[in-house]
Amino acid sequence: MKGLIEISNKTAEAGKTPVKFILHQIYNSPNEYNGNGVSWNRQYTEQNMYSVKGMPLTCQFADDEHDIPFGGHGEMSSQDGDVYFEDSLVVGSFEDSYIDDNLQVDGDTFSGLVGEAYIYNQRFPQLVQYLQEQYNNKLPVDSSVEICANKSKGNSKIIYDGGWKEKGRVPKDYQYSGQALCIGIEPADNKALMIELNSKQKEGKNSNMAKDKIVIDNSKDSAYKSSSWNVDKGSYFRKCKESANAMAVFNEAYLDNSISSVDNAVESDVKYPHHHFDGNKMVVDVSGIKTAVQRLAQTEPNNEAAKSHAKKHYKELGLELPEFLGGNKSKGEMNSMEKDTILELNQKIEDKTNEINSLTTSNKELTAKNVELNETVVNANKTCEELNAKISSLTEELNACKSELESKKKAEADAEAETKKAECNSYFKNEIPKDGFTEEETNSLKPYVDKADLEGLKAAEAEICTKKFKASIAKSTETNVETNSANNSFISIPEVEKKVISDSKVSFFD
Repeated sequence: MKGLIEISNKTAEAGKTPVKFILHQIYNSPNEYNGNGVSWNRQYTEQNMYSVKGMPLTCQFADDEHDIPFGGHGEMSSQDGDVYFEDSLVVGSFEDSYIDDNLQVDGDTFSGLVGEAYIYNQRFPQLVQYLQEQYNNKLPVDSSVEICANKSKGNSKIIYDGGWKEKGRVPKDYQYSGQALCIGIEPADNKALMIELNSKQKEGKNSNMAKDKIVIDNSKDSAYKSSSWNVDKGSYFRKCKESANAMAVFNEAYLDNSISSVDNAVESDVKYPHHHFDGNKMVVDVSGIKTAVQRLAQTEPNNEAAKSHAKKHYKELGLELPEFLGGNKSKGEMNSMEKDTILELNQKIEDKTNEINSLTTSNKELTAKNVELNETVVNANKTCEELNAKISSLTEELNACKSELESKKKAEADAEAETKKAECNSYFKNEIPKDGFTEEETNSLKPYVDKADLEGLKAAEAEICTKKFKASIAKSTETNVETNSANNSFISIPEVEKKVISDSKVSFFD
């Protein structure tokens, strides 16, 4: 039965139906990822799973009465860098989450993040009925998780380990923002399924939801004598966290406990588990405490608090202290340790041999590839040399054309300059003398001739003529005004002074 593992043993509160979802699968490496290219890492999941608490469970509906669930996240829009899903409804909310290493879907066992939620059954009774029918008919209910930037840390976007990648990107710093039911559409993660549901309405009865207290018994008589230590770390951690006296249980169940808040506790906060749970009772597991001490000696030999915790259990159980905890190394223990060391070394030798064989095979493949690439490089270099020779030849031809073009342009410019100079000299020699200019006035025009500026020469000529004409008018006016003032005669200009003068501003004429 895909994804629907069991009916929840929780019963519904007033207006709420408890439900569990696999929020997403957890992968062993970035080479594994879901349909969207996301690879969920266990460490980062543990660091950010606190944000599941309070996030919404959402659903789209095909009708206005909200009787027919259909769709996924909803119509997505973006504003100021934030994403909004405006046509999906909040149908419930999440209260807790944990990592489970023994999830099973279609016979495949895997690790994943599980979220515990409630559906508002009084507001969405048809949705609860639909989910119950899916369960009864052994049909899966898919879902899809939503994450966003952790703005509490000042982030404006999701932070990925190694940067964003299309396939194999690993979310590192983020917050969980919602879980959407995917009904009638293909989800990105086919492991993100509903795994528990209880639609029974038992208002006012919340006894099954209450947390039970764990009885701690560290006595020698109650110790659990297992043949070997093999524990489901995820279930073990949840058992501690869900107890009414969680902090006390954590302190006893692990040699090292750095939890400051039970609500925000994650598996990485505790190390070296060594107890056995028998119902609501917790006792020391003999194999568990020995295994915990061995791991402590290998990883944190200077962790005095953990060593002190371990010594207490050894004394309670009447066990001989190992040399690591201050005891004498016995011959049997030495032989056992030597045997373990040999086995460990043999395993390392086998692992290194396999690694060398793998690298040798890879080296052969790369060598063959290198030969092929070298041939390609030789051919490419030959082609490049031919192209460079052709480019060089064409460059010489181009430079010759450019040189010829520049010569022609220079010749044309020189010819044009000579023409202008000849025209300017001709005008100065033939036309200027007709103006009757003084030698000083004529000399003032020579700079324009030197520059071959015919237009400037003509303009200067007109300016001199204008000045001479205005001076002549002023002189004639003074004489004729005195003579003809009684007769109101007009100004008379002597014939010798008459000449058409023009410039760019005004024309004077007879």
